Amino acid sequence: VKDYQNQLNQALKEAYGNGQLIYQSEIIPIKGNLWDRIKKLMDETIIPGIYTEIVDEKPSIKEIQMIFTENAKKLCKTIENKDYQVFDSNGDLQEGHRLISPVILFCQNGKLGSELFDYFSEAPYAWPQETILYICAALIRAGKLEVNNLDDFTSPEIKKILTTPAQFKSARLQVSRIIPPDRKEKLIDLLEKLGGEKLDFNSPPRKFYSTAKRVLQEIKESYQKVQKNMEELGSSFQLEIGIIGTLLNHLENQ
Repeated sequence: VKDYQNQLNQALKEAYGNGQLIYQSEIIPIKGNLWDRIKKLMDETIIPGIYTEIVDEKPSIKEIQMIFTENAKKLCKTIENKDYQVFDSNGDLQEGHRLISPVILFCQNGKLGSELFDYFSEAPYAWPQETILYICAALIRAGKLEVNNLDDFTSPEIKKILTTPAQFKSARLQVSRIIPPDRKEKLIDLLEKLGGEKLDFNSPPRKFYSTAKRVLQEIKESYQKVQKNMEELGSSFQLEIGIIGTLLNHLENQ
């Protein structure tokens, strides 16, 4: 081993004296200024080799804010850099995008914003804080992520957290519970018929839960009122409302 160390030291000395570089056991010829060649080697070989998921530049706070305000079909144009084009022309999030899928996986069991900053600042990512904020904003816009148990992208609190790194650090992020499209369609129709507010496919999951909870609570109260009137009339008939209570308890845990 010592002989190999001596050989390597000698090779390094000769390379330095001859204006050569050695990287991963290969001699790299120098053309022009040595320092310029080192910088080129760093930019083209070493950094991309370590930070395989690095991005070219970071988004601005204004571009992050646009995620919350743009029409769905314009989301793919919020930023010109192709690294950040995470929405397709219909405004649907591309969950397999190289910026999106790692964050979804990381937040499965809930994470603090500071944990995202720490994890994705290391290799192989080296993402700036603004990149992480942009990704989380996109996930919230698509209904895939909750921040402090909020998932409505129009919420001023969410907008403030996702555009303020200091507030983001203490925020809790969790992947949202996804409602399948076929079930969502049935819920939209049913809740509207039962007197709930008009929902659509872009409504966040918690909006469905809160609307369903309010509708069921109103039905339960109506049933209880009818039951009381019947008892006052001397009827022994009992309305079966236990299932409503079970559903309400289930929604409380969502």
